[in-house]
Amino acid sequence: MVADQLSGLDACPLLGPVPACYLVFIGYIAIGVAVILEPLRSLWIFLAGWLPVFLFALTGTSLELLGQPVIPPKNHRS
Repeated sequence: MVADQLSGLDACPLLGPVPACYLVFIGYIAIGVAVILEPLRSLWIFLAGWLPVFLFALTGTSLELLGQPVIPPKNHRS
């Protein structure tokens, strides 16, 4: 989805001016970095990456189950 968003397709819902998939991607990077770093320092980095990813997933899933889709339909280039 990040690649689609970067190529000009509206693949992610916006959170203000920032597409949500960018924030999720940064969260996954933080989680990956936390795996590599020392255990004491990595806990905070892991939580900083995991918490927004978890909240986006929880919110998106809850809204989808309530019948309010949050992901825009995929636009195809002609």
